[in-house]
Amino acid sequence: MYASLLGFLPGPYAGRPAYDDVIQGMSGLADLMARQTGEARYLPTIAADKTCAHVAAHAILAALWQRERTGQGALVEIPMFESMVGFNLVEHFYGQHFEPPLSAPGYPRVLAPWRRPYRTSDGHVAMMPYTDVHWQRFFAEVGEPA
Repeated sequence: MYASLLGFLPGPYAGRPAYDDVIQGMSGLADLMARQTGEARYLPTIAADKTCAHVAAHAILAALWQRERTGQGALVEIPMFESMVGFNLVEHFYGQHFEPPLSAPGYPRVLAPWRRPYRTSDGHVAMMPYTDVHWQRFFAEVGEPA
């Protein structure tokens, strides 16, 4: 069995450098940050490197399982760019798969300006009261009527 982690699949970008910042920019992550902050930025972590490492681990495990069942090895290729584009498209392709598109790209809930940690007197609170029950519990916790 052979596993290869590469920047790009064969095509116009093959052989180009594929550093985390390059992949974050080309895959759309920096643009998603611009939609929230008004400025294109990279995530403050090596998100593409770490995400693609997880993709590779899962692909290698699948190939090992296949070898166990069939006795055949496999070539596993994990391209960073294509992996991160797929990662982003899960929610941000949104209504673009219809013709004509139903909406602009980007999942509104995760791009909303109110989706963030909120400052408190002793730090921040990270929450997502997504249902009526969540809101009721939140209001009860902070001593406000629901």
